[in-house]
Amino acid sequence: HPDKRTLVSYISEMVAHQKKVLTDAGYQGTKHVYNFHRDLNQDFPAPVWPDGVTLRTLNPGVDDRAVYTLIQDAFEKPGRTPQTFDEWHTFMMHPERLLPNLWFLLEKESELIGCVLCFDYTDLGWVRQLAVRPDHRGLGLGRKLLQHALHIFKEIGYPRAGLAVESENANALNLYPSVGLRETVHLNEFSKVIT
Repeated sequence: HPDKRTLVSYISEMVAHQKKVLTDAGYQGTKHVYNFHRDLNQDFPAPVWPDGVTLRTLNPGVDDRAVYTLIQDAFEKPGRTPQTFDEWHTFMMHPERLLPNLWFLLEKESELIGCVLCFDYTDLGWVRQLAVRPDHRGLGLGRKLLQHALHIFKEIGYPRAGLAVESENANALNLYPSVGLRETVHLNEFSKVIT
């Protein structure tokens, strides 16, 4: 593909020989990714939402663009190349992956201000994307969205919940342990530009 010139590989921090193979092949370490998990063997109370804030599930075909825009705005940082709508939609809303009842949208005065988008990974409830609009941060909404997802996972019957986070996301690295998620996997990202 003419616009995709970078190969990316993720390997465990624990496997030294894979690092050598990739380094010898011209790859360079670019970042770290951590997987966090939590057993769901206890009850999770549903969060209490602030006045004027409502939670609902996804309405496919109606909410797609608004959710995409929220995610791109919330994930914005220097050096990040935003996904196109088509790239995001193809992966996140793939018919074999999308479960609208596991996408939770937070609204205030009919405006989307946050979301937690979850997938079903067989015996694991997976938080794929969690976002709060920048002008609504600092109110604990991200924590409440995550608590809501854990509560629903428990109600459905998942034994565990999980998510992944990049090492540069200091806020998330502080948030996740505060709701009982623990780091279980440390991955290194290696990339190589194809010339």
